[in-house]
Amino acid sequence: MRLTFCGVRGSTPAPGPEFVRYGGHTSCVAVAHDGAAAPTLILDAGTGVRRVTTLLAGQPFTGTILLTHLHWDHVQGLPFFRAGDRDDATVTLLLPDQRDGTGAEEVLARAMSPPHFPIRPRELRGRWTFGTIGPGRLEAGGFTVLACEIPHKGGRTLGYRVSDGRSVAAYVTDHCPTALGPGPDGWGEYHPAAVELAAGADVVVHDAQLLAEEVAAEAARRLNVDLDALAGRRLPARLEAVIRESIRHQTEVLTAEIIAPLRSSIGDDGVVVVPAGPLASIPWSVLPDMHGRPVTVCPSASSWLTARRRGLAEVAKPPGAPAVLVAGPDLNYAAAEVTGIAKAYPGCRVLLGEAATVNGTLRALDGAPLAHLAAHGHHDRENVLFSRLDLADGPLMAYDIQQLAAAPRHVVLSSCDVGRTVVRPGDEILGFTAALLYVGTTTVISSVIRVADDTAVGTMTAYHRLLAAGHPPAEALAQACLTEEFSPFVCFGGG
Repeated sequence: MRLTFCGVRGSTPAPGPEFVRYGGHTSCVAVAHDGAAAPTLILDAGTGVRRVTTLLAGQPFTGTILLTHLHWDHVQGLPFFRAGDRDDATVTLLLPDQRDGTGAEEVLARAMSPPHFPIRPRELRGRWTFGTIGPGRLEAGGFTVLACEIPHKGGRTLGYRVSDGRSVAAYVTDHCPTALGPGPDGWGEYHPAAVELAAGADVVVHDAQLLAEEVAAEAARRLNVDLDALAGRRLPARLEAVIRESIRHQTEVLTAEIIAPLRSSIGDDGVVVVPAGPLASIPWSVLPDMHGRPVTVCPSASSWLTARRRGLAEVAKPPGAPAVLVAGPDLNYAAAEVTGIAKAYPGCRVLLGEAATVNGTLRALDGAPLAHLAAHGHHDRENVLFSRLDLADGPLMAYDIQQLAAAPRHVVLSSCDVGRTVVRPGDEILGFTAALLYVGTTTVISSVIRVADDTAVGTMTAYHRLLAAGHPPAEALAQACLTEEFSPFVCFGGG
């Protein structure tokens, strides 16, 4: 048999020169018998079905269209299929039977009828027959086809195994094995129906939204979204259960992709992570293997070593300026957090209420050995130097950090999001935390997601108690986060 890929994109067509290599059309594969000029079987009818008309060289289509499911990117090309919309065409269109018993023509008409579209399916010219099918075997376009149901969100979905008696092609689109768990290899569970369709096939056509190297980055992004949704919110029990299950799944994927291959090397020791791309914003203590383990994140191994040596040198110096503790406005627990932490640092400088101004904070930060800021935080992806902390008289911007004559040695940001980064070419990280590291701050403790104000108090108080007792920052943070199920805080810099 001969397969022609007329459309391979998902979700939406994408015209333009940057899509020339794989084409801009959505799902459609034309199947022809060996030696035959014209295809007699079409798998899915996304916008790519328009290209089948060209393959037919002016002839009408006579054959079968099998739809895997009814999402737009698999059906939107139907009314634009000129070789099927003509008086001499003969088309059998089959789609998965619907759980509510709705017929094929009726369910297609929900999207293809006024006011959404000028005509209905029955108004296509030629002899069209619409029907539904379930799992099992059928004959279509002169091929033997095995249909099996595969997991996919948003409606019944079938995969197809097509044979001409000599060759076999499996067509398994929109199949997400990781939805069922990470599986034995981290790529998802081996769903029995998908395995049956693909076993021994000469060609397997399978969707792939991610390259292998993108799996961990996508899991990190989804993990942060889930944690953001959960932080400090009272959610309906069922919704919370769904989010928690998603968190569990994303941590399994990240563990399989990043941690599992390194277990024999890292043992039970602390870890320094030099992340690539989106992995810079993983809340590492959420991963089971990293919970309670000292983890330090740094832009490069050399910058970690420099920060580490600088930190050790500073610790060896005689005590200098006092610690600086700042509480921003409009947080219920910020003042209590700062007041509690002050007990660990006799003689520290505390800025509360109207005293916590931008200029006052910058003056206090200049050369400070330790600074703790509890304030609303904002990460600006479009202009990272506009990332900011809300203080009494306005925002302290990331670009304000550059005004400091001497970098504060150790900064704790008890704020939402300011540990997030934007990654530029060359894996350069940019953001509020990065601004502190680049001016010479040895260690920054900050959050990569939203922070629940009430839970931050306990973590931060425990952290400073351990720090004042002589524990290194990464170790102190690891122990302070033990009582939190999902701590958002990460140790950046020298650790």
